Order: sequence, then structure tokens, then C-alpha cells
Amino acid sequence: MVMEYSIPSGKTWVGAQIPVIKNAEKQDLTDAESITFKIKSQDIINSANTKLYLQIGSISEDLDSDNKLDRESSVYSDGFPFNDSSNNAVLLIGGGGNNSQGNSYLDTEDNDLNDILDKEDDDNIVTEDVTGADLSTEYSSWKLVRHVFTTSQKKQLSNSSYVRFVVIKESGTDSAGKLIIGEINVESSPFKVTAGNDDENDITYAREIFERNSDYYPPEKLVDAYPEVKDIFFQNMVPENEQKVLEVQWEDGSIQI
Repeated sequence: MVMEYSIPSGKTWVGAQIPVIKNAEKQDLTDAESITFKIKSQDIINSANTKLYLQIGSISEDLDSDNKLDRESSVYSDGFPFNDSSNNAVLLIGGGGNNSQGNSYLDTEDNDLNDILDKEDDDNIVTEDVTGADLSTEYSSWKLVRHVFTTSQKKQLSNSSYVRFVVIKESGTDSAGKLIIGEINVESSPFKVTAGNDDENDITYAREIFERNSDYYPPEKLVDAYPEVKDIFFQNMVPENEQKVLEVQWEDGSIQI
């Protein structure tokens, strides 16, 4: 996803969202442990007064807030209308730009295909500030960002429809820039954490993760430490692309792979 934005004087925010699963009912993500994504920023203006927020949960299907369920009339349409009332303009979403022949797909705001425009449920949306130190410097090169859900946040994910990124200008002059976001993953784990005695260094979370996506690499790769893993589990595959490991964080903040 490329989010190229401009927030002029008199405006405070812009946003973009993608479905958790395209054209599917809302997902129960209460067993999710974390969400990760990769991000890079370019040409950020007024970064000192700009914040980036990540949201996931029961987010509205009404992309332009016009209380109307917008959809294409056919698979040959150029897209469905997005009413940008603040700029007195109507844009087209979908269509594929295929020489006015559509994209052979019926694009619509109705992501769960229930013919109802599902509204926002503020009580069931997780919101996290993922700005870092500064949008311009924090993400000047590609960076993997991970947010581990708290117990209370997990309860908010029972009807998750979209992941949304919101850029907010808190003050100052015009804000503008480009955010390139990819590899968004909601991660769960078959491992459940239970607390021990109060005097023990308890595990705060445990998750199964692709080895390449962990910020905390082991001293050596699993297939190097135990070559038999490749012969048993990775015949005709590349271990670096498929290998999953158990990542554990302890109460003292230390992490083990």
C-alpha cells in the first residue's frame, strides 16, 4: 500500500484502510497475539507535528462517510464513486484502469457481501500510535513494526473487518509525504501463556513466527544448528522462507527464540 498524503491548512488528518480478508465476513481475531507490518517513509514535511496511528477492528465500510453503499454496476465499470466532499470532488475506486473496461471484478464498499453498509464500532477498534521518534527519521529505511496485543485489546477484535492507517497533523504548517506499507500480518500462536508464582520471571507472551520476521535473531539459524530439520521438514523448499520459530518474551523484557 502506498499512502501519498497532503494535509493542508484547515485539515487535520488523512487515512487509508484495507480489509483483513477481502470479500469475507468479519473475522474473530481474539486469539491473535500481535500485528506486524513493514514501512518506509519518503519526503515527509512537518514530521515533528505529524502522528501515525494503526487501527484494527470493527471499522466502517463507508469509505467516504456518505451513508450510501457504493458499488460498481458491473465488472466492466471504471470503479465506484468516492465522494471527497472536503475538496468537492468525486473519485473512482477500483476498476483497475483497464482502458475503461473494468477489471473483471465487481468492486464495492460491501466487503462482507451482506448488502448492508456496516458502521464503525468505536468500542471494538484497537488504536496504537506507531509514529516512533519521528516519521521522517524512524522509517527512512524499511523497518518491521510489531504491536503485541494486550488482553483487553484482544477482546476488541471479535469482529474485525479492516486494518487502517491514520495520519494526523497535530499543529504547524501543511503536512505531506509518502508512506509505503506492506507485509501486514496478524499473528496468532497455539502456545498459551499462564502466569507462575509472583517471584518468578513469567512469560508475558509466546508466539509462533516466521524466523525472518523476528527482530531478535538466534545465535544461528535453526537449520544451521540442526541440519536434520532441512531434510525432515523442508524438502524442495527454502528454509529461510518457510521456517517458523517460537519467540518468547519474559517479564524482565528479555526475548528468546
